[in-house]
Amino acid sequence: MNKPRFVLDTNLVVQAALLDSSPARHVFETALTNGEILLSDAVQAELNDVLLRPKFDRYVSPLRRLQSLVNLIAIATPVSITIRIQACRDPKDDKFLELALNGRADCIVTGDNDLLVLHPYEAIAILLPKDFFWLFIVCNPACWSCDFLASETGSLSASTTAEHPLHPRLY
Repeated sequence: MNKPRFVLDTNLVVQAALLDSSPARHVFETALTNGEILLSDAVQAELNDVLLRPKFDRYVSPLRRLQSLVNLIAIATPVSITIRIQACRDPKDDKFLELALNGRADCIVTGDNDLLVLHPYEAIAILLPKDFFWLFIVCNPACWSCDFLASETGSLSASTTAEHPLHPRLY
């Protein structure tokens, strides 16, 4: 069985890099441990730009943030973009759709409403971090290829936090 393939948006990766015990870090580590994190040149460039912003100096040193990016590049699966997409109401977010489609991702994990409203996109689930984590813990890994994940009813965005009993501290 192939490992699931994940696209993590910039905000999630930045939060994971800045905050060691954040929900974003737990999602990042779960994705890394149980699947592949995909990365394109465009997403890498945005991460580089955002991670090196001076406003984050008070949380983590620039050197540590740069090391986080270097580590991600080393462990991520690189994806070349051959199919361009113009589907998101925020054109800057199309790069995540392109990465997911070209990299044959199982899901995009994001908190960005401009992406979440597209769920599912070309049979690729677009999930909130809490929903990704809940599905991965509750479902067996084979679930990533099931119809439920990418179906209209597969979106757990409206679910209550009470449905996440395994990790209540994350929600």
